[in-house]
Amino acid sequence: MNAVLQQLQAAGVDPGDAERIVAALTQHMAGSRQATARRIAAASPDVGRRPGLLARIIAALIRLAKRLAELVRIGARKIAEKYRSARERLARLRAFLGRLARRVRQWPESRRLARLHRAVNLPDADGDSLAARISHWAGLMPEPGRFGQSQRRVTFWRPTTWGQLTAGRLPDRSDRIQWAPDRAADGGPGLTALRHMAALRAAGSDVDQDVTRRLSAALGDDFGDDPHAMLQHMDDYVATSERRLVNLQAARSSATIPDDLDLEVEITAARAELSTARREYADLRARYAAAVPDAVAAALADIRDMGPDGNAAIVFGPDTDPDAERPYGAYSASSRARGSTPRPRAT
Repeated sequence: MNAVLQQLQAAGVDPGDAERIVAALTQHMAGSRQATARRIAAASPDVGRRPGLLARIIAALIRLAKRLAELVRIGARKIAEKYRSARERLARLRAFLGRLARRVRQWPESRRLARLHRAVNLPDADGDSLAARISHWAGLMPEPGRFGQSQRRVTFWRPTTWGQLTAGRLPDRSDRIQWAPDRAADGGPGLTALRHMAALRAAGSDVDQDVTRRLSAALGDDFGDDPHAMLQHMDDYVATSERRLVNLQAARSSATIPDDLDLEVEITAARAELSTARREYADLRARYAAAVPDAVAAALADIRDMGPDGNAAIVFGPDTDPDAERPYGAYSASSRARGSTPRPRAT
């Protein structure tokens, strides 16, 4: 930011010319983008195993530059509207850009770059297929109705009469196997219950990772390698932008100087930032919601036969959303068309 301001000042550019300022900033960021992307990629672990990492970093830097340029344009225009002196405009612009730069790391693109820097990625599913892995975990589960339970031998006295007792004859005893919740000595879950839970969580983790991979492939670079986290980050960004605008408006209403021009500039930029954040979040949420049913159905279709037929049928009620029912019928039809054999079924 300081380098761009010094360049503009040396060239005699009016600090109120928003378009010249944005053009200079955009050109400066474009000139250093490749080097910045290489530094981020070089610092990432296992960079050699991440084909396309550099391209994804550059794409995130481009989106960040666009967001930054738009906010600088709005702020510079507001400063030009409020101030007439070139010196005052330059001082206010420098202060505005400094505050803006400190908030860049809160933006979704910065979080995306942080994930790329750490090379966060789900491990590839080498070896067994998802169906084979789920079948393995299902084999470690108990029979239906026995989850978290263990069997123990219980001894009890058989019914007797007062006459037998007064005669000194004890009643007969019987043993039987009884199922009960498996508990440790401290009252917590026992080893058997923990094994059941571990198998269930491992199966769920395998399915979740497969769904995440499918979503990532379907949604593209806008969502990265973890679409769930990306959508949550965008939601957090919207909430942060809303709180910031509310706080700025509250500061203006309670300020001892009611016509604080710096607050006016910040509020104008905050409104634009919030409007853009809401629009982007709505778009991402719609795309995510549209992709989830197909990704889940495709993952489940690798584990078991899907659709409305057979003893594994999924029953849809009269209030079922047709969009939710659609993928299951489609996968069932495609499975019948291929003449596929039954797959291992998860418990």
